[in-house]
Parts: sequence; C-alpha cells; structure tokens
Amino acid sequence: MKNLVDGRNRSFKGYFSLKEKIGDFDKLKIEVFYSIGGMNYFSGSIQARGYKILLKPVSVCNGIESSMMLSGNQKLQGGSITIETTNRFNSKRLKELAELVDPIVEDLVTAYESDDRNKLLELSKVTV
Repeated sequence: MKNLVDGRNRSFKGYFSLKEKIGDFDKLKIEVFYSIGGMNYFSGSIQARGYKILLKPVSVCNGIESSMMLSGNQKLQGGSITIETTNRFNSKRLKELAELVDPIVEDLVTAYESDDRNKLLELSKVTV
C-alpha cells in the first residue's frame, strides 16, 4: 500500500491534502478500521459491528491531529461508511479491505470535496 499506513490499532489511515480548506482544516483523514458497534446513546441509533471507512477533515501540526466533533455541519464533522458487517475482527480481512480502498483514496477525496454522497457510497462498495 502506498497511501494508507498501518495505524497499529485495528486501522489503516492516511492524510490527504484538500484543494480548498474546509473551515480551518486543510487535510482529509481517510481511515479503514474495525468498529465494535453497539448503541449510540447520543443519536439513539444502533451501529453495526464491522469494517468502516472514516472521512474526516483535520489539521495536522507537528504530528498532532486536530478536528471538530460536533459542529452541526455534516461536512466539517465527517463521517463513516460501513463497507462490511461482521461479528468478529480479523486482521487479515482488515488489511485486504485497506488494500482495496488504497487505490481509490484520490477519488474519495474528490467526492468528499464536491459533497457527492452518492459517489462516496458507490466508491465504498469495495468488498469482494
């Protein structure tokens, strides 16, 4: 993989430059990770257990990442897209999915910048 690196915590991530700043943030963090899911008491929803892609605008300075959690603006908050539901974590499967996402990160950045949700959902269908 050339774009995403092992985050050593059940994730692969990378930071990609945005053409235009989103708020104070100049990079888009793309992370492929495993989520244990469960009840989200803040939103009242139940999230599925499985592998996801996180897209979040961030600013990185001296290796420290800063982002915004609750802005009311969906584009500033970012979000995650479920790419595969599963009952158990498998590090081999996570690496396989990260390798499938790796070649399309530039397309993900472009779709995120243009706020094209349909394109993001289409790109996230990487499972084999």
